Amino acid sequence: MMTEEQKYLFDLQGWLLVPEVLSAGELTVLNQELDRLLDTPADRFPGSSSKHENCADSSVNGTDTEIFCITECGPAFEALIDHPNVMPYMHEMINHRTLRMTHAYAIARYGGDATTLHRGRIPVAGQCQFRFENGQFHCNMIKVVFCLTDLEAGDGGFSVISGSHKSNFKCFYFDKHDTGRNYHPDDVPVLTELTARRGDIIIFSEDLTHGARTNRSGKERRNVYYSYQPSYMPDWMAAPSEVLLARLTPEQRALMEPPHY
Repeated sequence: MMTEEQKYLFDLQGWLLVPEVLSAGELTVLNQELDRLLDTPADRFPGSSSKHENCADSSVNGTDTEIFCITECGPAFEALIDHPNVMPYMHEMINHRTLRMTHAYAIARYGGDATTLHRGRIPVAGQCQFRFENGQFHCNMIKVVFCLTDLEAGDGGFSVISGSHKSNFKCFYFDKHDTGRNYHPDDVPVLTELTARRGDIIIFSEDLTHGARTNRSGKERRNVYYSYQPSYMPDWMAAPSEVLLARLTPEQRALMEPPHY
């Protein structure tokens, strides 16, 4: 159950930091597995997973590596699908009788890179809406950021415009249809770079305007992202492979079923 303070902060900010969710053992295995995947050639990824280097669409400088559908890549990532320290938050924030885990991916950001701003409440995107009605959250997409490395000031950590999930105006600082208006994340005065320790999670509504300031630390920043929605919402990435579904527990398979009411 969320505490009253957590409910207040999530409603106010559109994001919530939850400390010490992953154990030291989980972090060790996840980082070892990510090391392996970063060294694996892109044409050798299993199932529906894929590896993308220098992703100019989301990266300011294109100096990053992203791995899509990372749940296909082994037990360490399968275990995050229904992590017991995470699912209570998902049920309370989404508040639908059944949920889906609609996509999961990892990002390694390197020195000098930043993430372009995206999302926000306006224009309205039904798949991402933040709602609170009758004393309960009813959010259409909640994303969990598993921090595999420390996020300190200057590391280019996950950055947000707090409260933008409730804004009635289009974000002033970016417009994907007008590149001349897209500010560099470092030049957005209301963007806040969040700090966290390895093992913490950051939970946020996809309606929140977010991105990342420049990584000035010279260190590699690693996050894994899992996204949850009501069960009627479609996948954002490739559907899970039959090989993956055969490996999962019944509870995990229920979270990976095709869209349904």
